Amino acid sequence: MSRRVIYLDVDGVLNNGSTQELSPDGWTGISPGKVKILRRILDATGAELVLTSTWRNEWSPDYEECTADGKYLTDRLMAEDIRISDKIQSDLTALRGLEITMHAEQNGITSWIVLDDEPFDFFMQGICDTPSEQRPARWIRTTIGYHGGLQEKHIARAVKLFAAQERFLEIQNRNQELKPEPKAKSEPGSGFVNEAQISDLELDL
Repeated sequence: MSRRVIYLDVDGVLNNGSTQELSPDGWTGISPGKVKILRRILDATGAELVLTSTWRNEWSPDYEECTADGKYLTDRLMAEDIRISDKIQSDLTALRGLEITMHAEQNGITSWIVLDDEPFDFFMQGICDTPSEQRPARWIRTTIGYHGGLQEKHIARAVKLFAAQERFLEIQNRNQELKPEPKAKSEPGSGFVNEAQISDLELDL
């Protein structure tokens, strides 16, 4: 199985409008129930986490370099034995979709999904919540509302998205292998040789 990555937002994913707990700096905190669901998603998919949220400005791989809120985030995740493996390094803010696609490309990550409640520039970057013939779905869209954040249904959804992506890439690679190399002219005056036709492969996304 290829490396799997979940690009993780925090607000609207690990909390919602009913979260009472506050972070050390007074912002909406983390809901333990949402962290438990994230743990189950990780167990079901075998994915690692890359932090995309603005909380990344508070977090560092070195605990002592985290701010108070960064340590708080780390502690709440570690309560369920969850570790963040990396964070988005750029600071494009509203262009989170571009940040994600750049990170995936630069790190050779082909199997990835996004947990986020905001669309940012996702559609412009081809990060969609429904599949098409051109690309698989990669986005699980949560909400910040009173009953929002991660839900039980998102566990099966994450499993399905990873499986569909990997099937999509498998078919793409197979098509590349089946595609013949362009042929040069044979004998003068005989014209170019036409490329072989490749049969369409059905996708069940």
